[in-house]
Amino acid sequence: EAAPARTGRRRALSALLGVCGLGVGSATLWQAWRQWVPGYSALLSTPIARIRTQALPDGSKLTLDAASRAEVVYYATRRTVQLLAGSAFFEVARDETRPFVVHALGHEITVLGTRFEVALQDGGVRVAVESGQVRVRSAGGEERILGAGDRAFIDPVRQLSTSHPAGAAAVAPWREGWLDFDRQPLAEVVERLARYSPRPLRVAPEAARLPVFGRVRIAEAGAWLRLLPRSLPVRVREDDGADRALVIERRPS
Repeated sequence: EAAPARTGRRRALSALLGVCGLGVGSATLWQAWRQWVPGYSALLSTPIARIRTQALPDGSKLTLDAASRAEVVYYATRRTVQLLAGSAFFEVARDETRPFVVHALGHEITVLGTRFEVALQDGGVRVAVESGQVRVRSAGGEERILGAGDRAFIDPVRQLSTSHPAGAAAVAPWREGWLDFDRQPLAEVVERLARYSPRPLRVAPEAARLPVFGRVRIAEAGAWLRLLPRSLPVRVREDDGADRALVIERRPS
């Protein structure tokens, strides 16, 4: 007569273990769900000559430069941004449980809370820190910690270099309507200005590497280009094509 009771107890124990197993499995699935299924996502973009500031759910803010694109995805354990084109300035709300990671051309910039810029430029990635600290990790495995005032550049072959310019160089001055150039190649400068120009801009190969130094007001970029022959051995002409592009070419000596 005792056998049926033992059998009943075994069945009850098996059922209880099954319920516990279901509970553990559900908890595991829930954790996996929280880690891999986003709670927030947005694809942000700006047209030529327009800047956009986007508030994010955690109190952070992202400001996109003109002609830029970024994809924002928030998970329970991490916050990610994929910079797809152009430049972005980040004001990140501190959250030690969820690092904020910017991906750009396969490289990673990780922070907890800080203000910094990431830009796709000259075939590579530039990072400039206004306040706080960021960790820059190249796709090749090099890693640096940057503080306020520091800059980093990861070139097209994944080499990571850092600098700390003298003086209080502005970070992302385009937010205030300016662009700063410090001996940058003319081709790179014109590519940057093209984000704000209603007309296409082109640089002839023989003028592409001429160095440019100075500050340009974005609203007056067209006038600055037309005055460029005063400071560089170039001429600016209108192309005969349908797009009426402005072409900067080396002036014959």
